[in-house]
Amino acid sequence: MKAMTNETRSKVEELLRCLDGDIRNTELNLERLNELRSAVIKRDYNGLSRLLESIRQESSQHNRLKSDRQTARNELAESLGWEIEQVTLSRLEQYADSEMREYIRQRKSRLKRLTDQMKKEYALTVLLLSEFSRINRRFMRALFNNKIFETVSYDSSGTVRTNTANAFVNMKL
Repeated sequence: MKAMTNETRSKVEELLRCLDGDIRNTELNLERLNELRSAVIKRDYNGLSRLLESIRQESSQHNRLKSDRQTARNELAESLGWEIEQVTLSRLEQYADSEMREYIRQRKSRLKRLTDQMKKEYALTVLLLSEFSRINRRFMRALFNNKIFETVSYDSSGTVRTNTANAFVNMKL
């Protein structure tokens, strides 16, 4: 194994700082999923608006972090003489000295746990929102009785009347 130069070490440290940012971002996204589910269940429209606004504001931070990570990977790949696809945490873990190896291992493990949790929380959020959507569709159908076929009848003067008695809300004027 080739010894790590100070320049390479600083590039690895920069990549690890980006990884720490990814960890913070993932933790923030997990909090946001919890806030989203809570706001939907409580019908907190103001909370949903605040959540949407904070996501918009932080999207530029996320894009900057992504760009920084890609730059750090490119510089590290160039420094090590590797292809960009070869710059992975597992490969860096093998390449690094023992102190840095442990740090990489901890961050890799933390990120793995967080991404597994994110997948689970995301699936639960999708399930909740799908269920709300299904309930809302049924509710709207019950309210407006949007059947394709309506019963047509005529009154004593010959005026056409449709049967809207089954609908909770009559859309006829």
